[in-house]
Amino acid sequence: VLGQADFFGDSSAAVSATSLSAPRDVALGPNGEIYISDTGNHRVLEYPSDPGTGAAAIRVCGQSSFTTGTPDSVTSAQSLNAPIGLHVSDTGQLFVADAGANRVLVFPLSPDEPVFAPSASAVIGQFGFEDDGSAAGSQRLNTPLAVTTNTAGEVIVADAGNTRVLVFPGLLFLPATGGVASQVVGQGSFTTNRPNFNTPDGLATAEGLFGPSGLFSDRNDTLYVADAGNNRVVHFLLPTAVVSAASFSAGGAVAPGSLVSVFGVNMSEETAAATSVPLPQELAGRTVELGDGRRGAILFASPGQFNLQLPVDASTESGRQALAVRRSDTGELLAGGAISVAPASPGIFTASQDGRGTALAVNQDGSINGPSNPAARGDIITFFGTGQG
Repeated sequence: VLGQADFFGDSSAAVSATSLSAPRDVALGPNGEIYISDTGNHRVLEYPSDPGTGAAAIRVCGQSSFTTGTPDSVTSAQSLNAPIGLHVSDTGQLFVADAGANRVLVFPLSPDEPVFAPSASAVIGQFGFEDDGSAAGSQRLNTPLAVTTNTAGEVIVADAGNTRVLVFPGLLFLPATGGVASQVVGQGSFTTNRPNFNTPDGLATAEGLFGPSGLFSDRNDTLYVADAGNNRVVHFLLPTAVVSAASFSAGGAVAPGSLVSVFGVNMSEETAAATSVPLPQELAGRTVELGDGRRGAILFASPGQFNLQLPVDASTESGRQALAVRRSDTGELLAGGAISVAPASPGIFTASQDGRGTALAVNQDGSINGPSNPAARGDIITFFGTGQG
């Protein structure tokens, strides 16, 4: 036990290298070091690996000594105000959700750092180390409670006061101050901060959040959010865009039995194409399925694109369906989102294979139709389409 002299102690003690007050989070360093957000003492303590009961901290962030525990009157790169969430990245930085100062601080982890009040190397959520105001937008935070990183190094922050999660570029592409978020989860834009922003009845939605307080990004970069205000944990997959393979119309509906293209990132570790019919429901170690469990027949699979035929019995009753790419061997969901399903949504394949320009058509003699090879009057021309329902 840390923070008490033994397992039976539970009282607060004078601020010291062995005491804690309202600790809120813990993280492990690259060599087994233990970091604890000692929220009540406005500091983060570092303990050696494998400490014994009642062990003393070896470093303190946010305070000038082990015996001080009040917030500094001036916000700086060395101060903390009610730190809560902690995360140690694979590259050896300590991220601190400094809730009272409405920011995330990044501290280098090095034996050469000072024992007392080391300086942060970057601040997220503020335009400078001296700023601590709260706001929305793509560069500000309001009471962040948790922080983590994904395999790409992107920084993910549970911005509880703005009832959203923000994704920032990795430190290699992030300035020391005033970094701009690249993605928002839980809100329809960077400027809104209403709980369950798209709710029709005040209740939770699949897209909305209410006071997110915890984060976890798994090995596939799918995101788990402790959605405290809605009493749930929600799982956000890597986003996908699903379009008709013929029209490529973004945001349009697709029909049961139609050929569709699914675009995303890191959906597969290899590229493969079906070599026979009927088309397989598993390809490149992946399946693509609707929310009701029905699987599509896959024609082509790659990290950034899947081409498949939707199930012919896909429901059109609600007009909306969930679609997800699943890993076959472990059952993990990798990417997905909502799609619109209509009884019919016809589209004609084009010569450019992107839904634009002239139609892909075959003349009666088997040659490809085009401006330089027009059909003769009275000839039969073959077109190719999908989505007729």
